[in-house]
Amino acid sequence: MKVDTDDGYYYGLGIFETIAVENNRPQFLEEHLQRLSRSMRILRLLPRRNEEGGAECRGGITERRVNEWLEEHPITHGALKITVSEKNVLLEEKRNIYTRMQYEQGFTTDFSYVRRNSTSIFTYLKSLNYGDNIWEKRKARKRGIDEPIFLNEHGEICEGAVSNLFFVEEGGRVVTPKLSCGLLRGVVRQVLLERGMAEEAVIYPKDIKHYKEVFLTNSLMRIMPVRNLAGYDYKERVITRKLMEWLERI
Repeated sequence: MKVDTDDGYYYGLGIFETIAVENNRPQFLEEHLQRLSRSMRILRLLPRRNEEGGAECRGGITERRVNEWLEEHPITHGALKITVSEKNVLLEEKRNIYTRMQYEQGFTTDFSYVRRNSTSIFTYLKSLNYGDNIWEKRKARKRGIDEPIFLNEHGEICEGAVSNLFFVEEGGRVVTPKLSCGLLRGVVRQVLLERGMAEEAVIYPKDIKHYKEVFLTNSLMRIMPVRNLAGYDYKERVITRKLMEWLERI
């Protein structure tokens, strides 16, 4: 695999998508490619031209190209990672690291002292500026924490290092931090919002004791129950399980 040095390598001016693949079928592929296209426009990574008629395609990445790559590199249960920078378009297979035991036990989470910058464009992109996420994730694991949770500069809850965060109220209403608080527009998050399964809200650490359930989402874990956040235990999973089952059916 040949990689050319460019501003993606030197400064993190690149983007990536991690797409779950089950039985060689990419999950939510259109949503991932739409986000990829949007991020490319924001970072001014010029799109290449497709083979059919010269129309713009997403960094040389079309549904056709993804499916052709999967025909040559079949994946039963894993992920396809697409990375795009000024001079590079890379497709790689990645493991899906989440286990049945983790879903049964639920994640332990805690707040990070690192703050999300709600004024930075990189907060809203799945970019190669990913150091805070990975570094905080590694530090959290040493403390027995599965996922660190970020607040923004105003003390509002934003997201996890590699996940979006959802809370379930007493009556079953599901809320997730507002995009404007400073977080990534996750694919599963967007699906839940568009289907009316959740609503946006501004949430503070002092509010977490009033919720009945908490769960995380990303494209590989889909929905992961949270058993503890910053010392508060969440034993109920009624709504969480219903959403997990619903998401498996669509």
